[in-house]
Formats: sequence, structure tokens, C-alpha cells
Amino acid sequence: MSTPARLMRDRYKTDNVGTANPAKLITMMYDRMVVDLEYGIAAIERGDREECNHQIQHAQAILMELLGALDQEAWSGGPALAGIYVFLTNELLTANLHQDVAKVRSCLDLLTPLQDAWQQAVALAASDA
Repeated sequence: MSTPARLMRDRYKTDNVGTANPAKLITMMYDRMVVDLEYGIAAIERGDREECNHQIQHAQAILMELLGALDQEAWSGGPALAGIYVFLTNELLTANLHQDVAKVRSCLDLLTPLQDAWQQAVALAASDA
């Protein structure tokens, strides 16, 4: 990608993140984790350990960000969601270490319903506003 096009894309992303409300930011983080894991799977399948490592570590960083921002006392499901984040982080660590596509896919299978739930919640909140 040419430098001007890359700069425009990066500016768009920065502006989009900078103006998003907290709920929308969470959905964006989930969306990115799904992309990271899909790219991680593809990297494992083609034998690109470095790219897989990059993608999975990025997904783990997002999970840690979500965990750090989660107020576990705010609602009864908070501790369970925190447990899911920790579980996924540990599973991805193992998957990355062993280049285990099945383990990454199982994490993706666990993450996708959470992604859908957040997207539905944001859409519902927007329609109520």
C-alpha cells in the first residue's frame, strides 16, 4: 500500500476509535480479536509462525485490555466474564506455543457469541436512544 493511502487508512482508524463510545469500542475490540484469530489460524496453516505469534499476541493484548477495563462488581456476570477472558488468554498462549489450530478455533467459537451479544447490545442501546 502506498504511503498516502496508508496514512489515510491510519487516520480513518484513529478518528473512528477516538470518536466511538465505550460500548462501540468494546465491539470494535471483539471484531479485531476475531480477525486476529482468523489471521492466526491462516498463519498456522501456511506455517508462518511469526505471523501467527503476532496475531495471537495481539488478541491476547485485547483480552487483557478488556479484563482491565471490566468492573467485576458492576453486575453479577462480571466475574464470569473475567474468567472467560483469563481462560481465553491462557488457551491462546498454549495454542500459540504449539501452533494448535484446533485450540485457536475453539477460542474463536467461544468469542463469537460474546461478539454477537455485544453487537446486539450496542444496536439495542442505539435504537432506544
